[in-house]
Amino acid sequence: MSTTIDSQSIVEAAHARWLNVDEIICVLTNAHESLCWGTSEPILLPEEAPPTSPPTSGTILLYDRVAVRNYKVDGHDWVRKRSNQTKIREDHFKLRHHGEYRIGGTYVHSAEVDTLHRRVYRLIKTNKEKAEAGRKELVLVHYLDTD
Repeated sequence: MSTTIDSQSIVEAAHARWLNVDEIICVLTNAHESLCWGTSEPILLPEEAPPTSPPTSGTILLYDRVAVRNYKVDGHDWVRKRSNQTKIREDHFKLRHHGEYRIGGTYVHSAEVDTLHRRVYRLIKTNKEKAEAGRKELVLVHYLDTD
């Protein structure tokens, strides 16, 4: 049985839950062509600048982290490190896809709303992908209120 993931289902899923590994990889690998598996629909096009107002729960944004270096400046107040109150506490994680680590990311907790979180996903490049020149360093930013 072949499953296809379309951009509409990814956007709808992002409003209700965290995206799964297949959906994240679909967005990050196919965003260069603006297509997702088996569809001709545009997925997410990379943003040119960070948001001007704090994103709401369910928002997913795509950035080229080289072009938009301050993509984490989003207007929300996040929990800070105890040892250095000027820095935001980011927890790091890796996700597996078919037994290999393919997604690296960070998540932060809101200082104002206990249930609001932001996750930032990026592809962990394989040796083949590292050899390809000119690929953008895309990150997928997902905001979700888990309440």
